[in-house]
Amino acid sequence: MAKPFSAQINGWIDETEYRKVAVFKESAQDLVEETRKPRKKGGRMRYKTGFLAASLMASTSSMPQIKSNNRPSEGGTYTFDAGEIALVIAGWNPGETLYAGFTAAYAAPREYGVRGQAGDAFVRTAAMRWQEFVDKNARELKRRSSGL
Repeated sequence: MAKPFSAQINGWIDETEYRKVAVFKESAQDLVEETRKPRKKGGRMRYKTGFLAASLMASTSSMPQIKSNNRPSEGGTYTFDAGEIALVIAGWNPGETLYAGFTAAYAAPREYGVRGQAGDAFVRTAAMRWQEFVDKNARELKRRSSGL
């Protein structure tokens, strides 16, 4: 037996909302990954110890703050735990603000530059690609949904 028209419309609305949220969450993940992409892989972030990249945090309640004493230890190397960011993005709801920021003491000088030297602009250039990420993820979801 066919579903009543109103049930079909409600199902379509629910499916559309799910897809919209999926596109935004995947796009947020892409943006975060782009901010951390090393120069040798086409990104803008310089890597020496990995500390700056590993200092990336996300939240739905407030912007992660740069900490003046948050510096790498002598001879240390650092890796990023993508799982923590992924969990925040997974719990991000439509209408909420998603905050992502680096907490390393030297994050702002690396982004914006210092003493006349240009910064790396790893955050700003990734943010400028937001629409590109959304378009790519919408196309991919359409492709998967149509079975192509």
